[in-house]
Amino acid sequence: MQNRFVGDIGDFANHGILRALCGTPEKPVDGLKPGVVEYFNTPAPRDLEKGAGKHIEYLKVLAYNNFTYRDCDPELYNALRKLVGESLVNGAELTIDPERAAALLPVDERYYGDPIVAGERDQWIEGALENTANADVIFLNPDNGIELRIEALTIDSKTKNQIVGLNQETESKEHASVRELQGYARRGQSLMIYQHNVRIDGWINTIAKMLKDPLTFQHKQPPRIWALQWHTVISRAYFIVAQTPEDQKKISSRLEDIKTSLWITRKHFTVREFKQCPPSS
Repeated sequence: MQNRFVGDIGDFANHGILRALCGTPEKPVDGLKPGVVEYFNTPAPRDLEKGAGKHIEYLKVLAYNNFTYRDCDPELYNALRKLVGESLVNGAELTIDPERAAALLPVDERYYGDPIVAGERDQWIEGALENTANADVIFLNPDNGIELRIEALTIDSKTKNQIVGLNQETESKEHASVRELQGYARRGQSLMIYQHNVRIDGWINTIAKMLKDPLTFQHKQPPRIWALQWHTVISRAYFIVAQTPEDQKKISSRLEDIKTSLWITRKHFTVREFKQCPPSS
């Protein structure tokens, strides 16, 4: 997560789906306390030149935007419109911070957004685990999602890339590694993981299948895995891994409600569940 993405349509998607799943500060969902881990990252100059983080057209005062976006979550939409509008007027930089998260999500103290510093990943991971110890569902929000291990494969004198698994370790500020996911999974917590730019249905299947293998789950009952794909402006996916029977029941119920919500009928999200996902041995 980067400061330039605050108020961006991806920020709207992140908060919107978390609120739909876990509730709001005023109306939290009992037994689904979220913890949020922002992989805070300062972009390199070359990344700034790409112009990412400029997708705020959805906040313009237009009847189309009200129908397409605002109606899905008026409170969230109005808050982000006010925040971005004031920034455009007074020139203040928008920043991610615990106060903003607490105003939009029922996170209380279960929020971690410290910068990722090169060579200090272990300390960063420990801080994230400590701040989210009392959460039921952990939302991991790296810029690009889980880091995949990709190797070159030669077929008939042509070189192609093949995905061979998930990265066990990473120093990338833009990615999460399997080791980081394991820390939460071993405590019995359910996970919601952001994955950037998932355009093809096959990618969702590939990542979901790999997710079930490296994770060390606390509970013997197989976890349930869902993928929620966001289709508007920028393709992205959210993988939900529910561990405990209680979490599975509550998350399943919430997702059934989401399927009939404006998030779905206005064609922002689609929801898929992956069956029979056994824990690793």
